[in-house]
Amino acid sequence: ANRAQTPRGRGGDAMHGSLLGRSAAFAAGALVGAGALRLLTGCSGTQGAWLRGWAARSRAPTPHGAAAAAQVRKGFAQQVTFVYVSDLERSTRFYGGLLGLRPVMDQTPPGEAAAVVRIFEVTSTSFLGLCKRDPSSLPGTGVKTDGVILCMVSGEVDKWAEHLAEKGVAIDKPPTLNPRYNIYHLFVRDPDGHLVEIQQFRDPTWPQAPSAHGNGLLTVVKGRGLGCEHWPVWSCPALPDPAGRFQESRWWESRPGVAEERCLILTGRAVLTTPDGWKTTIEAGDWVVFRVGFTCVWEVKEDISKRYSYFRADGTEWTPDKP
Repeated sequence: ANRAQTPRGRGGDAMHGSLLGRSAAFAAGALVGAGALRLLTGCSGTQGAWLRGWAARSRAPTPHGAAAAAQVRKGFAQQVTFVYVSDLERSTRFYGGLLGLRPVMDQTPPGEAAAVVRIFEVTSTSFLGLCKRDPSSLPGTGVKTDGVILCMVSGEVDKWAEHLAEKGVAIDKPPTLNPRYNIYHLFVRDPDGHLVEIQQFRDPTWPQAPSAHGNGLLTVVKGRGLGCEHWPVWSCPALPDPAGRFQESRWWESRPGVAEERCLILTGRAVLTTPDGWKTTIEAGDWVVFRVGFTCVWEVKEDISKRYSYFRADGTEWTPDKP
């Protein structure tokens, strides 16, 4: 949408500060939580000090909304930015091919053959959703075809609705089950009219936020084997074969510039145990991402095999001849 430019000089800075304060009030007040406070406290200088003070003051719940505020003070586990595109496959080649983002989910409405939304992993907790212009869903969102949806992922959509209402935020769309995308969500708007969605994915293939025990260095999701056909295959026999229990290697030390190993589990099952005793199971059909620094002990329960490759921090594939 076209917006008038904020004038600079003679009140321009003051107006800019007022708009910043209003948006900060929305982020740190209505959407107060760990994620919002991390965003605000990352600012520096006088502006950062003001925002940090504002955030601290906003954390005290009002008497009327104290119960609701306490229930959602944990913030959000993940964030998705949805943008509309004119050609889903062309945009896939750009984001997935040129930028190296990994596809984690296609949303295909029931009874239809083609995906209308494709979601890519940007980091372990942030995602980009490419939305085909879908006449069947646009009337329900109120967003223009060139718009952006800022989606906050939470399993507590109803509690967020109560909390936001207590804070005086108008609910554009109350908590609603959307079977077309298998989601439960609500819509509100920020002070500048941007559409903000709080959403729960009900599709079991949606990537779950990394466990704190994995320290953000391990991601396991039900994935899709796009573009990995040329990757080498590794396999290992199951216990009681002695080879079925081993320490994860420090593979990054012999591969300069590598940031992560990506794997598609082809067959079998294994349990990974981190040094603090946390366990996770990986099995056929899982996409597994090991990031630099992750360590664990493998216990292979069923003969396992995987396709794997290494990637740089910019998302490009690492090869021995082009480190």
